Amino acid sequence: QSFLLFEEIYHRQYANVKDTEAQSITDIVKKNPILKDRIIENLFTVITKIISKSLLDHSYVHKLLYDYIQIADPKRIMMLMDQLDTAFPALSTTALGAKCAVEGLNYCSNKNKKKIIKSYK
Repeated sequence: QSFLLFEEIYHRQYANVKDTEAQSITDIVKKNPILKDRIIENLFTVITKIISKSLLDHSYVHKLLYDYIQIADPKRIMMLMDQLDTAFPALSTTALGAKCAVEGLNYCSNKNKKKIIKSYK
């Protein structure tokens, strides 16, 4: 049931019509590959607003970040990780946030990795 709440953020069409068969964002992208770019753009705009407001302590946000990393291409993930370099301690408060942080580290430059390590001190 909680996934139905996330669907509204992925694309506007899910605000009125819910897809009860989909269990994850990858299911939605498999059903509607045409919407993949729009979903990625919507998630990126929502996530950048959340980052600018420093609201990264919530598990809801960690789920959005994890979903974004699952479907986005490496170039877009690198852009996101550039913005998240000082927020890694907040991400490591939940299991999903920690997964997101670990997967995001694969796409970080050495300079960003150094900033991330300093943010833990």
